[in-house]
Amino acid sequence: MNRKRIDTDAILKRYLPRASQELCDEGSDRTLARIREALERREAEFGGPVDSRAFNLQPMEALVLNATDVLGDEARKARIAVKVEEISLKRASSLSVFTALDRMEDQGLIQTVEVPAAKEGGGRTYYYKLTPNGRFALSQAKLAAREVTGAVGDLI
Repeated sequence: MNRKRIDTDAILKRYLPRASQELCDEGSDRTLARIREALERREAEFGGPVDSRAFNLQPMEALVLNATDVLGDEARKARIAVKVEEISLKRASSLSVFTALDRMEDQGLIQTVEVPAAKEGGGRTYYYKLTPNGRFALSQAKLAAREVTGAVGDLI
């Protein structure tokens, strides 16, 4: 059986007209403008610049981010640990919660905010809040959880 030799160059010349450099530049400018608009929408949604890399959160980190978000201005270490237990319905060691908080602060997902002392001579207190990257990571973790639970639901 003889196969007909295909001349790909001839096909490309026939079916793909050459675009001018101006058209290519115009298309690139439109694409860049769309990317900028998408980034601006994301920044508005999460309250600041967001690092678009994927955050690979451990389950404890996702729970801690969620608890911190739910508690808002009341997100202190001990309260976060209690809220993690409420959300997960399991016993969570304070050490694992505190370690996750420190690790996520190093990653830029949360930040520590100092609260002024209520009375003179009182000790400093701190609470945690999510950074824009933390909000983004939490939204991605929630989305992944929904996809997994939906897939499991389909199997049952």
